[in-house]
Amino acid sequence: MLDDSKAQSLRQSFSVLQTLSEPGVAPQIVRSGETSLEGLTRELMKPMLKEWLDTNLPDIVEAMVAREIERITKKG
Repeated sequence: MLDDSKAQSLRQSFSVLQTLSEPGVAPQIVRSGETSLEGLTRELMKPMLKEWLDTNLPDIVEAMVAREIERITKKG
């Protein structure tokens, strides 16, 4: 029903969609040398997320543990 160029374009689009739905996949070249926006965003966010987690995660965990200890000790 479709000519070969349209069928190939659809195959590429479905391939890109599948690639984008896989978490942790490195950015893929989509078409004409362009990198997918989602992949690019993921790669740019990694260092920022790591920095935020390194800065904030210990305090968050400590506060949650303290709350849980308090909750458990009030029961008994």
